[in-house]
Amino acid sequence: MNGTRPAEACVGFERSLRNYYGCFDVAPLDDQRRLGWHFRDIKAGPFNGCRISAEGMRSTRPSLPDNWAASGFILANFGSPVTLDHHGRTSTLSAGDIILLDSRAPCSIATHDLTDSICLNVSRDRLGQIASRDGEIFGIPISGSTGTGHLLNTILLTLLKQDDTPDPLDQQVMTDVTVQLLSAALSRQTPAFRMRDKHTEIIDRMRHWVMQHIGEPWLNAQSLSTEFHYSTRSLYRLFTRIGTTPQEWLWEQRLMVAHKMLNETDSSSVSITEIAHATGFSDCSHFTRRFRSRFGYLPSETRRRSPTGH
Repeated sequence: MNGTRPAEACVGFERSLRNYYGCFDVAPLDDQRRLGWHFRDIKAGPFNGCRISAEGMRSTRPSLPDNWAASGFILANFGSPVTLDHHGRTSTLSAGDIILLDSRAPCSIATHDLTDSICLNVSRDRLGQIASRDGEIFGIPISGSTGTGHLLNTILLTLLKQDDTPDPLDQQVMTDVTVQLLSAALSRQTPAFRMRDKHTEIIDRMRHWVMQHIGEPWLNAQSLSTEFHYSTRSLYRLFTRIGTTPQEWLWEQRLMVAHKMLNETDSSSVSITEIAHATGFSDCSHFTRRFRSRFGYLPSETRRRSPTGH
């Protein structure tokens, strides 16, 4: 496990992720938490990928560079819970759970306690055999504790333990079986791949509404309660299920939109102050403090870190 000091851990982990994927930002979840990480390239049967252990950090990326455009990813978690924001959904993966990730969509992953995950690269063409539209399969957690999900988890672990490289025919069979199990697990999980966990669906609806009003300073926990007919207690109970509070979740939505805007614009077209106001911050200094606390660097540094070079 590398680097327990916050700066060392975040910089080292970020560098490893960027070397592999091309773009990633890493920040500590808080100032008091112990941090640690380990990253290595792996091969699991027909799949290339990486094995990642991380603790106390949040990793955030935009859409990946063009060289990843033809790929998707199988993320399988074998350790402590991992929280993801991907394809407009917030999900928590327990040990054994699996999720498909889209290289063409932003993703944020929080690891509170020490986790152990693998992320395997899969051809987008093969994943296209599961559903006709990307949005129907990405970001939907598959339980690895029972049924088809458990079988899929067992097969991924078996592939991970293989020492030799399978011949082309065996690779084809292994890929076919993995894709078929993914399809079966998702179809059982959600008829027509659309039905989601009730609480996740409610939060998704809230996120959609929040995105329509992201620039409004009045957007707060009370406005969520009013719009969705929740008592204050019920609203806090709902967000406790994903490990946060309504107000912190709202700050997160504002900051993620701001981060995306900073990556996609340059200072000649949109200033940092304009982005702060566009995402509901009336005070630019408050925006800067929140942004630095969340991502570990200043808004102005984001453009220098952007793969687009803005």
